[in-house]
Amino acid sequence: MNVSSASESASIPPRLALDPAGDAVAAWYSLSGTNYIVRAASRPAGGSFGAPVSLSATGQNADEPQVAIDPAGDAVAVWRRSNGTNYIIQAASRPAGGSFGAPVDLSLAGQSAAVPQVAFDPGDNALVVWSSFNGTNNVVQAASRPVGGSFGAPADVSPSGQDSEYPEVALDQAGDAVLVWMGKVGTGSYIAQATTRPAGGSFGTQLDLSTSGANLPVLAVDPGGDAVSAWQNVNSVPNHLVQAAIYRVGFPRPKGATPMPAALVPAYQPCVSPNETHGAPLSHGSCAPPAQASSFLTVGTADANGAGAIGSVVYTTLVNTAATPNDVLITVSTTDVRRQPAESACGSANAADGPDYTGQLQATAGVRITDKLNAAGTNEAGTVSDTSFPVTVPCAPTASTSIGSICSVSTSANAVIPGSLTTGARAIWELGQVKVYDGGARGVAGSSDATLFEGEGIFMP
Repeated sequence: MNVSSASESASIPPRLALDPAGDAVAAWYSLSGTNYIVRAASRPAGGSFGAPVSLSATGQNADEPQVAIDPAGDAVAVWRRSNGTNYIIQAASRPAGGSFGAPVDLSLAGQSAAVPQVAFDPGDNALVVWSSFNGTNNVVQAASRPVGGSFGAPADVSPSGQDSEYPEVALDQAGDAVLVWMGKVGTGSYIAQATTRPAGGSFGTQLDLSTSGANLPVLAVDPGGDAVSAWQNVNSVPNHLVQAAIYRVGFPRPKGATPMPAALVPAYQPCVSPNETHGAPLSHGSCAPPAQASSFLTVGTADANGAGAIGSVVYTTLVNTAATPNDVLITVSTTDVRRQPAESACGSANAADGPDYTGQLQATAGVRITDKLNAAGTNEAGTVSDTSFPVTVPCAPTASTSIGSICSVSTSANAVIPGSLTTGARAIWELGQVKVYDGGARGVAGSSDATLFEGEGIFMP
C-alpha cells in the first residue's frame, strides 16, 4: 500500500511509531513547490493509512521528522524548520483518533537546532530533545509536555563549554528519562555521555560512558528503567567496534523521605556494673547516680542547675533545578551549653553551674548510602561501605548569666563535602543514631579526646 501521496516525492528515511493496540503513525518530508515540508499519515489498528496531512507550514524548508505514540494512541511529531535564519525545532500533537494540531516552536529563535527526538511515557507525558548551537557550542536541550498541558521552555541538559550532538532519549513506565549523546571534551574526539531525570524532575550531572572515538550512540530502555546504550568506536583498531554501557535502576526506593528531625538529649555513660534495679515493669539493673558521657560539657536543666536546654538536628532533602545538583540541608541547634571544669574553651560565667562554652561541637550520624554512582563509566547501583558524615557546629556565648552558649549551624551535604550528592543518583541515605560530640579539652571538633555530649532521643517529663 502507498502511504504518501502519489503526487509527492517523499524523502528517506520515513519514521514510524506503533502503540500496543496496533495504531500507527508515519512521518516523512517531501518537496512541496520549492520547499520541503513534513507530512504524516495515521492508521487505526487493523485498518488502512488515511490521507497524508502536512504538519509544517510551507514557505521554508522542514526536515528531520520523528514521531512517537503512547499506549493510549496519542501522538507527537517533531521536526526542524527554517525560519529564514536558523532551524527551529517544532512539534505537533494528535489525540488518539483525532487530527494533528498546529505546530509549536520548541527551540529558541536565535539558535540553530537539529536532530530532534521525542519519547512518551504511558501517562501521556512527552519529552523532546535536540542539539542547538548557542553561538559557541552545540548543546543538548530538552522540553517536556505534561499530560493535558503544553511544552515548557527549553533547558540545557549537556555541560557548558563542550560540543554535544545527536541526542537520543527514552522514558520508562514511571516517566523516568534516560538521555545519551555525543560529547566533545576539549580538543579530543567525541565520547558517549548520558544523564537521567526522575519523572517530573530535572536532569542530573552528565556521566561519561566511553573513552574517545564514540560515534552516534543509540539507546533502549525497558519498562522498569534499566537502559542500554551502544555506539561505534571509530578509534578502535584494527576494526571499528560496537561498544555498550548498561544503566540499571537496580533497587527499590521510596517516593520521598524528608525531612528527618532528630531531637537531642544529654548522653549518659552506659551501665556496666549495676548497683540498683529499675522499677517494674522494666526491672533491669541500673547504675546510680547517672554519669554524663561528656567529660567536658553539660547543659542547663531546671531541676539541676536552674536553666534549660533544647537541641535538634534536622536533615531536609533539597531538590534543585538544573544545573545545581540536589542536596541535603543540615540544621543543627542546641542551647544552654556549658563548660565543665576540664574544658578550656571558656566564655562568660553564669549564675548557676558552668560558664558558657565557646568551642566547637561535632554532629554526626552513621550513613549507609545506596545509589547509582558505583562503577566508573556506568550508573551502577550499589551500597557503599558504612561511613559517617560529621558536621562542625560552632558555639557562641550569650550575654545572659542564666543561659549558656548557643551552638548552631545551617549547612548542606554538598557544602560539607562538595559533590557528595548529585541529581539523578537516586541516593538513599540510611542514617544511624544522630550523635553530638564535644570538642575535647581544647574545644575543637574532631579532637582525639572528644567525648559524646548529646544523642538522638526523647524526653518524657
